[in-house]
Amino acid sequence: LQLALCIAFLAVCLLNMSALILARFLGRSHEIAIRRALGARRIDIVGQLLSEAAIIGGCGGLIGLLVAQLGTALVRRQPEDYAALVHLHPGLMMATFVLALVSSLLAALPPALRTLSGRVAMQISVAE
Repeated sequence: LQLALCIAFLAVCLLNMSALILARFLGRSHEIAIRRALGARRIDIVGQLLSEAAIIGGCGGLIGLLVAQLGTALVRRQPEDYAALVHLHPGLMMATFVLALVSSLLAALPPALRTLSGRVAMQISVAE
């Protein structure tokens, strides 16, 4: 049950992140349309959008790891017997960071592809 709740929470977070990224990418559709009109390939634009999402995901993963370290340090200061058992395994920390990167890329892929759909002339004229 706990694993199912964790997966559901992750899915909700990914959906929310995808919606925020879609809003951000659609706000930049005029810039993207101009770049396409000037000859930029679709794969280059998708690569740029995904690299931006990877940077955001990496920063989020690092902040999450810092918060986890802080929480672990606070728990270890407790006088209870279990406090000494609490630690963060390096493999778990790496898996958390990789999950943050992969999930941000998966959440950004549909908005990035959605941003590139449509005709360039239509996107330029609508934005003006």
